[in-house]
Amino acid sequence: MGIIKKQSIIGTIYLYIGVLLGFITTGIVFPNILTTDQVGLLKLLVSVAILVSQFAGLGFYSPTIRLFPLFRSKEKAHHGFLCLSLAVSIAGYLVVIAALILFRPWVVDNYADKSPLFVDYFYYLIPLIFFQLLFNSLNAYYKVLYNATKGVVLKDIWQRVFILSSVFAYFFGIIDFHLLVIAYVVSICLPTIIMAISLIKEGEFRLRWSKGFITRKLAKTLINMSFFGMLNGFSGIMVLNIDILMINHFLGLGYTGIYTVTMYFGTLVNIPSR
Repeated sequence: MGIIKKQSIIGTIYLYIGVLLGFITTGIVFPNILTTDQVGLLKLLVSVAILVSQFAGLGFYSPTIRLFPLFRSKEKAHHGFLCLSLAVSIAGYLVVIAALILFRPWVVDNYADKSPLFVDYFYYLIPLIFFQLLFNSLNAYYKVLYNATKGVVLKDIWQRVFILSSVFAYFFGIIDFHLLVIAYVVSICLPTIIMAISLIKEGEFRLRWSKGFITRKLAKTLINMSFFGMLNGFSGIMVLNIDILMINHFLGLGYTGIYTVTMYFGTLVNIPSR
C-alpha cells in the first residue's frame, strides 16, 4: 500500500476518534458542567489564537509543502529549512504580540461589560499563539517528512483527552476554574512540545543553517509563495473563526458559549473533507 493511501486511511480513523471525543467534550460535557460564559471564553481564546497564529506564520506553510523537495537532504539537515521556518515564525510572532499588547486597551474598553472573563484572561493568548504557531510550522515540517498523521493524533486525540480530563477535575472540585483555564491552555500547547521532542528523537530537529544555499531566485520564490500562502491561509481560517469573534463582539461571551456548542454539530458535516 502506498504511503499516501496508508496515511490517509490511518488519519481518517484517528480523525473520527477525535470527532467522538470532541462530541463528548463539546456536545455533552461542556454544557452540563460549565456555564455559557466559561464555554465561550475557552472557545474564544482558541479562535483568536488560531486566527492570529495563521497571520504570524507569514504564509510559510505554502513554501514548506511545495518547495521543501528543493531542500530535502537529511545528511545536510535539509539545508537549514527548519531553521528558516522557525525564524520566519518567530519574527511574525514578535510582530503580532506587539500589536496585541497595543490593542489591549481597546479590548478592555469594548469587552469589559460583555466579556469580562476574556479581559481577565487576555494575556493567556501570548502562550497560546506561540505554541499554535510553532505547531503549524512543525506539523507542516512533519508532513513533508512523510508523516501526516502525527499532528492529527496529537491535536484531535491526545489534546482532547487532556481537556476532557481537566474538565472532569473541575467538576469533581479538584481544581477551580482558574486552574481549568491554565490546564486548557497547557493542553493546547502540549502537542507542540511532544512534536518537537519527537523530531529531536528522530534526529530531524536540526537548526544548522546552510549558508549560500538560498539563491536570490529561490528567495524571491519563497517570498512570493509565502505572500500568496498568507492571503489564502488567512482567508480560510478567517471564514472558520470569524463567527466566534463577531458573536462575542456584538452579543458577549454567554452567547458565544451557546453558539460554540450548537456550532459543533454543524461542523460534523465538514469531517469527510478533512
